[in-house]
Formats: sequence, C-alpha cells, structure tokens
Amino acid sequence: GNIKTIVQDSPISRALSKILEHAVRNRASDVHIEPLEDKLKIRCRIDGVLREVMQLPKSIEPALVSRIKILSNLKIDEHRIPQDGQFDVQLAGKDVDLRIAISPVVWGEQVVIRLLDKSGSSFNIEQMGFAGRALRSIRQGIQKPNGMIITSGPTGSGKSTTLYALLQEVKNDTVNIVTLE
Repeated sequence: GNIKTIVQDSPISRALSKILEHAVRNRASDVHIEPLEDKLKIRCRIDGVLREVMQLPKSIEPALVSRIKILSNLKIDEHRIPQDGQFDVQLAGKDVDLRIAISPVVWGEQVVIRLLDKSGSSFNIEQMGFAGRALRSIRQGIQKPNGMIITSGPTGSGKSTTLYALLQEVKNDTVNIVTLE
C-alpha cells in the first residue's frame, strides 16, 4: 500500500486510535499518557476524576509520542522543553479537537490530550444553570455595545462552554465576535 496507509495502519496508530476512542466513548475531558520506569500508564479524566484505563509496554512510548507530535505538527526531536499543539480527528462518529501538551518528565515525555467535541454539544445559558437575578444580569451585560467578559476556573470547569453559550445569545449578522483562549 501507499505510505499513508502504512502509517495509518501501524500498531502505534491503532493504539492511539484505541486510546482516543475509549476516551470519546466514555466522555473523557482529557487523556494522560504517563511514562513510568517500566510501563506507560494511560489515564482518562471522566466526570472530573482521573482514572487509569490501561497500561502499555514502555517500549512503545517513543513511537507513540512521536506519532502524536507528528499529528500535532510538533518537533519530534525536541525532548527537553514542553510543546503544545493540536489536531482534529473523527472518533466514534464525532469531530473532536485535540489539544496536546507534551512535557519532559523523569521517565520520558508525558502527554496530556484535551478532547473538545466540535459537534456542538451547545448549551444555552439557562441550561448552564443561570436563573433569576444572575440570568438577568448576564443578559443585560452581553447586550451592551462594548466591553469584555472574563471567566476563570480550573481545567474542565466549563469556562469555554459558558462563554460559547453566551455567544449563542448575542450572535447575529451585525456583530463581530473575537474569542481568545
């Protein structure tokens, strides 16, 4: 077969696909690939809790990390400094945006993959839990002709989801919206 087919059908690519498919099916927010002295530990954050889902042989770590770096357009020969990247993939019938953070650790390189479902699990602000006075205040604030909204919170707490719900309220053809994350 051609080189692309060979690369996609490699055991490393299949292992990565299995890890990511497991994460998507279980609605994980992120995947941690953690090298230990004698194995590779794979953990998924599901409902805010990091759970070990599998262990892989330590021997596949360099190839697995390199595969992730290639997909993320990162430098495969850089092992001393952290690198961040991203790539899109279709898994379990969903378009998923993967944010990649690779960091050197004692036993190799740790990879944290943040999974963002692009297929629009979109919420409105009522579904986000806003009601009463808080809902009225937010609606008044987002109707102003200018200004800025800042959200803060820990990873996975819903900052982006909240802001995108707010954008759904104000989105129309007369407004230009810019987001920074």
